[in-house]
Amino acid sequence: MIILDRTLAENKQDFLWYIFNNLGCRELTLAYSYKDKDDNLRFSKWLKYEELEKYNPNDYIESVYCTKQQFIEKVSHRSVLDIEILMDIDDKGKYKTIKNKAIAICKKLKGKKIDYVCSFTGSKSYHISILIPEFRNIQKEQLRQIKQLRLNKFNVDTQKSSVRSMIALEGEHHYKSGKIKEKVLL
Repeated sequence: MIILDRTLAENKQDFLWYIFNNLGCRELTLAYSYKDKDDNLRFSKWLKYEELEKYNPNDYIESVYCTKQQFIEKVSHRSVLDIEILMDIDDKGKYKTIKNKAIAICKKLKGKKIDYVCSFTGSKSYHISILIPEFRNIQKEQLRQIKQLRLNKFNVDTQKSSVRSMIALEGEHHYKSGKIKEKVLL
């Protein structure tokens, strides 16, 4: 069983190291959100974790306007992983609430004995993450299509079928709600 679950005791650097090294997600890309001088929400440039690892903690990284350590402290978003089906549930569809839709999906996954982690962003969305290491044996374009088909089955946003899509990082403050994105048991 492989799942993406950041424990309360696990710091951000260790969690990112786990994703990149233990899970082998070489395309892991990171960003952070911030408010500009006019209080508008903005996002930093995206930076691949692999690139980040080339720097020492106090090295300044021009593309993100801070040191490596500062960037890691600010990181609030990660890319969808190559081996991940990420269901971003932010539309209730035929259900009474978004939470009810997340519960129904989790129930289906449990019934099929599929390992997953469900997180609540603290805003309105639930994220359900399923890791499938065998996805690495499939060509990128075909994999994107497979992910889209699976996401369509659950009537969730297919935008998250791409590794070029960002989501809130587990265990970090959500950019809209300010609350911690945390694992929930549904």
